[in-house]
Amino acid sequence: MNEAVLKKALSGDKKAFSQVYSYYFDDLWRWVYSRIKNKDITSDIISDSFIALYENIRNIKHPKALKSYLYKITKNRMIKFYAEEKPVNLSALDLDRIQIGNQLANNQEIEDEKTDDNRRLEVKLEEVLSKLPKMYEEVLRLRFIAGMKIREVAEVLDKTEGNVSKLFKIERFRNRKH
Repeated sequence: MNEAVLKKALSGDKKAFSQVYSYYFDDLWRWVYSRIKNKDITSDIISDSFIALYENIRNIKHPKALKSYLYKITKNRMIKFYAEEKPVNLSALDLDRIQIGNQLANNQEIEDEKTDDNRRLEVKLEEVLSKLPKMYEEVLRLRFIAGMKIREVAEVLDKTEGNVSKLFKIERFRNRKH
């Protein structure tokens, strides 16, 4: 994103903030949806995150920090969602896992332009990610689903770049063995 637009957004320019919203929305939505698996809740979390960003935007000191700040807000909203979530019936959870392919296929915002092969790959990716330890899973989701750089992933997860890079390399090495 253009640094001039980010600076305007940080100073409270509503038009610039609208551009920030448009620029980050899709990647942020895909990342949250990949974790939550519910369109309505994903939309609520995204809305809450952008509202919080707008309300606190003047606290951000550097334009380049805006993206990681937005992802941290969103990560905290997801944590809050999981903390407040009521216990789920195991059979409902199993049903959700079985229906993941259908949910992905019905997601018109993302799926309209994907081929059947891409859908199968996405379902396979979800299967693989769900089997990883949580930290590896989150690093890979942020890196490939949200399209973040290693530095940005580190900022969101409050880790050093070296630590995130190491986690990323270890997981790539583990996958080569299989």
